[in-house]
Amino acid sequence: MPAPRGGMVRIREIGNASSTAFVHPVRDMGPRAHLFRTSVLLLYLEVALLRWVGAYVPFASFFTHHVLLGALLGVSLGFFLTGRPERLLRLAPITLLATLAAAGLFHTLHAEGLLAVRVGDPDAPDRLFFGTIWPTWQARRLGLPIEITLLVLFVGTALMCAALGQRLGTLFDQVEGRLSAYAAHLGGCVAGIVAFAWLSATGAPPLTWFVPALVLLGVEVRSRVWSTLVLVACAGLVFGLQLPREGWERSWSPYNRIDFEPERRLVFANGIGHQQIVDEGRAGLAYALPYELIEAAGEERPRRVLVLGAGTGNDVAIALAHGAETVDAVEIDPLLAELGRKHHPDGPYADPRVRVHIEDGRAFLERDGASYDLIVYGLVDSLTLHSSYSSVRLESYLFTREALQAARARLAPGGRVVITNYLRSGWLALRLAAMCEEVFGSAPSVFSLPPRERITANTPPDDALTVLVAGAPVPPRVGAGGEAQRVSRLEPSTLPDATDDRPYPYLKQRRIPAQNLRALGALLGASLLLVLLVRAPLGRALDRHFLFLGVGFALVETTSIARLAAVFGTTWQVHAAVVSGVLVTSLIGTALAAARPGLRGALLYLGLAASLVLSHAVDASTLLSLPAPAAAGALFAPLFFSGAIFALGLARCTTPHRVLGSNAVGVLLGIGLESLSVVLGLRGMVLVVAAAYALSLPRRS
Repeated sequence: MPAPRGGMVRIREIGNASSTAFVHPVRDMGPRAHLFRTSVLLLYLEVALLRWVGAYVPFASFFTHHVLLGALLGVSLGFFLTGRPERLLRLAPITLLATLAAAGLFHTLHAEGLLAVRVGDPDAPDRLFFGTIWPTWQARRLGLPIEITLLVLFVGTALMCAALGQRLGTLFDQVEGRLSAYAAHLGGCVAGIVAFAWLSATGAPPLTWFVPALVLLGVEVRSRVWSTLVLVACAGLVFGLQLPREGWERSWSPYNRIDFEPERRLVFANGIGHQQIVDEGRAGLAYALPYELIEAAGEERPRRVLVLGAGTGNDVAIALAHGAETVDAVEIDPLLAELGRKHHPDGPYADPRVRVHIEDGRAFLERDGASYDLIVYGLVDSLTLHSSYSSVRLESYLFTREALQAARARLAPGGRVVITNYLRSGWLALRLAAMCEEVFGSAPSVFSLPPRERITANTPPDDALTVLVAGAPVPPRVGAGGEAQRVSRLEPSTLPDATDDRPYPYLKQRRIPAQNLRALGALLGASLLLVLLVRAPLGRALDRHFLFLGVGFALVETTSIARLAAVFGTTWQVHAAVVSGVLVTSLIGTALAAARPGLRGALLYLGLAASLVLSHAVDASTLLSLPAPAAAGALFAPLFFSGAIFALGLARCTTPHRVLGSNAVGVLLGIGLESLSVVLGLRGMVLVVAAAYALSLPRRS
């Protein structure tokens, strides 16, 4: 007698026991193709949610890895629920709508001034975030800790991904040939990432991202009237929120949601005030200061100027107005440069003396061979992470000791480097000044607008603009009546340098921030509640071997993404290529295991150990000297061997969903352990990776 639609369908025998699962009959494709499609949907929807949350929830762009943890928890829970009725999948449209609505609610309340998201301690911050000072001060009593925001989104994302994880577990049990099933899964993951990266590159708005995911989700749940209406509501919500305010323009870059107000030429990124386009006559002393200092010193104007973080072109316009013959304008976000082309009244990007480079500033410093009379850091602050897999921000590698050394190498004799930023805390100014003194051999000139005499580590965050001039000396004051004067007293910095191995310039000490620990504690509590809620047999079903393989895999992935960003840049292209490369490397390892089923695990573990030693030995300077494939191969080699080890174990297992669930939990733990790089450094994380892989060693039978 045929099973009713959505009823119990007998799955083939596994080992000596049969298993059953509540699944929908697959009429249009075989289980392997269905597995591929579901994997595409899972990864595509995961990255779409990460992008949506970062763009709409205030300051969540600094914490998208917390949402990624929710996705990983959900996938692992789904695998362990394999064989049970797929109630979560039937509720998936409602779960998705609730998650999107929660993000939209936080966005709307913040935009209307009814809610201020609090990020850290505004009076004594141990980690700095641009744009968080004024909203917190203005609405201290109404402030909502960012941890609560993240917790809500974590739970919603976990439930959404648990539904698809359960379906994946069921399909893995159905497919003949474990390794071919796993290859289909990895291939679907790569396809999902590539598809979303392509849409991001085209500047497509959120509705365009979500329509393919909603269609695939509707197919997956076999939509009836109610679920179709919920999916349509999801599309309506996304469409409504993507509309800009009246009189504003909204567009999407691969990094940010950009809102532009033409009348005042204001630019907001992810809801945070970011830039204002001003003509050269109204730019003020903050922009003109380095040129006036050079003129006051009796020197000729800088002829060759490099602007890092050129944005909409204000610094470029000032350089041209002060006689620059050539200006190299480097900006990572193509949309900001395009806004400058269209709306800047001075038209700096149309000037034949200007060469615009859409790329990462640090990568440009390392590759470019030109020399400059002046290098200007143009209020560099990205407002977002380079990757949800790490805590490295888009501009972090511009403020390391090695970056300053690269800038110094590009200076002509008598040249200068100028770093300008708002003083979010005194210790940041002291750290940058100490690093400049170390690199350039003399203390930089530090100016404050408005003027101040003293900066200490405890100088509170305010709206003062701090300008550091490193290189050749400059006069102590400029402007009528000394509008900008050198800070006469700088407290000696006792803080460690930011380096390429520890690229965290906005973190005060080399320890995990208290805010991270609070957030992870809250997420751990929520995870335990979700496990109890869905009654997942997580504890007794975990497989130690695959659990720690997942931990090692995640740690290699996160550190490789961060380390390669220092070499090739923090652009979206690099990120998409690296994440895809990680999955492809695992796929190659799987192919090896399929071709050589008798391969001994001991040999693979020896190869894994050797590759870890190689990964640790290769520093940033060595990576820079290698061709891109060789550099990536040196860091990805452990993933090849661990992928083969995982595939051999998967081929021999009797319950693939348990193996995959254990591995997903391991990846979740590995992403959480990424914070240890603050203490150990990126290269030092190989010790944690080695420990994880050592714990994954199978017991001798």
